[in-house]
Amino acid sequence: MKNIFFGFISALLLLASCKPIDERDSMGALLAPSDIKLTAVNTTPGGNQVVITNNTVGAGGVWDYLIGTSFRKCDTVILPFKGNITIPFTATTAGGLVQASTTVTITVMDHPVEPEWALLAGTTEAGKTWVWADGSHLIGYDGVSSVLYGNGGADDLSPAWWKATKSDAIGAGTYNDEMTFDLNGKANMTLVDKDKDVDGNVLATPKTTTGKFILKVKATDKNPAKSVIGTLDLIDRFPLALRINKTSDYPHPYLFQIVKLTENEMWLKNTANDGNSIMYCLKTKGYVYPSK
Repeated sequence: MKNIFFGFISALLLLASCKPIDERDSMGALLAPSDIKLTAVNTTPGGNQVVITNNTVGAGGVWDYLIGTSFRKCDTVILPFKGNITIPFTATTAGGLVQASTTVTITVMDHPVEPEWALLAGTTEAGKTWVWADGSHLIGYDGVSSVLYGNGGADDLSPAWWKATKSDAIGAGTYNDEMTFDLNGKANMTLVDKDKDVDGNVLATPKTTTGKFILKVKATDKNPAKSVIGTLDLIDRFPLALRINKTSDYPHPYLFQIVKLTENEMWLKNTANDGNSIMYCLKTKGYVYPSK
């Protein structure tokens, strides 16, 4: 759907740029954002099911309701966020494209969403913090250490060839890093690099960067054996500070398949064009694995 949306927008921009200035001016005046009349209304007081409506005469467009898009004039969506939610809208008017938005306040999650949202980001404002899965029962080269990241084939569900352990993560300066997801108003991600930044530079103090994420759950087939629980798009960030998959072989270096997602564990992988995969094994901060 996202590809269709951007293709649609690109086509409109190309069409406009190819017309002479006088012809473009004759198309009509470019509306101001305040001329775009939008509403977002909870179906129950404060509830997370919302009716979004474009009331602008003579203007269509596309909604970006943060977990998906819609070309409908009026649509009903279920959002996994709490707080004051801003819902962007790109209007197509006679004079060109206009960016606008409307807001809605959600105070209660009275309509169910995929449980993966809570597993990833928790159910409180604090969100959920993830660290390396040290202490897991994935065995490293020495037969004892936990595997934190590594690589394997396209069908492997955990690191199978090169297996990085705690000492590797310490050497890379990423062992103490943290990554927090929350749903306060939108899909937020906060990354804290504590020892080295993403370029390997030693940090005198922890470096915090913020961004957003896109979670897509494949509701029709969540079989972990097929690595199709869903995808996690970190937009322009890597899990923790590693950038081991930022090469031309990886067409989407920030887009990860979710191999495993439970209350306390998350395994991610990114597969390159040649079929090799980079994998990350994470756990929730503070979680201690039980003894085998």
